[in-house]
Amino acid sequence: TGNPFKKSFQSFYKFVVPRMYHGTFVISDSLKMYYQSRISDRAGILLIPVLVDTEEFTAAENTGRKMTILSAGTQSELKDGTLTLIRAFSKLAQKHPGLSLTLVGGDPQSGDIKKAFALARELKIADRIKFTGFVSRGNLIKYQKEAEILVLAKPNSLHAEHCFPSKLAEYVSTSNPVVVTNTGEISGYL
Repeated sequence: TGNPFKKSFQSFYKFVVPRMYHGTFVISDSLKMYYQSRISDRAGILLIPVLVDTEEFTAAENTGRKMTILSAGTQSELKDGTLTLIRAFSKLAQKHPGLSLTLVGGDPQSGDIKKAFALARELKIADRIKFTGFVSRGNLIKYQKEAEILVLAKPNSLHAEHCFPSKLAEYVSTSNPVVVTNTGEISGYL
C-alpha cells in the first residue's frame, strides 16, 4: 500500500542523492556516521555541532534575573518534553511559592499547547506558568537572560538522537544555570 511514486522518490533521495554530494555539514556524530556510508568516498563531512553569536547575549541589556525557569522551543512533548517539564515544575512549585515557569515559543492554537494548558490547569499551577507563544529574537534573548534557570527537557527520540540543540548553546551563552536531559549527544559536551 502507499504511493509508489512517493516511495521511489524517498528511496532516490535517501540513497542516490547523497552519492552526488561533494561534501556535507552535519550537527552530530550520529549524522556523520549515517552519511559516511551514503556519500561518495571523495566527499568530505564536517561536524559543526552548533553555532551561536555569543555577542547577542553579552550585548543584550541585563535587567536582572527573575525567579523563573525557562524553556524555549516548539513546546511539544515529543520534541521539547513540555508536559514532562510541567509535571516536574508542579513538584517544585509546591516547595518554592515564588517560582514561575516561562514557556517561550509554540503556537497557542496547536494541540500541544492546548494539552500543556490543560495539564497546567489540572495540576492547579496555570497561574504560575507563562506561555508566550512565538516572540521576536530580541525578546527571546531577554527572556533567556532574565531566567534563573534555563531548561532543556528533550525526551529520548530519533530526533534527539541525531540532533544537537542550538538552544543549548544559546542557554550557555547567557551564563545562567542550565538543566538538561541526557539525550543524544548533549552529555558529550556537558
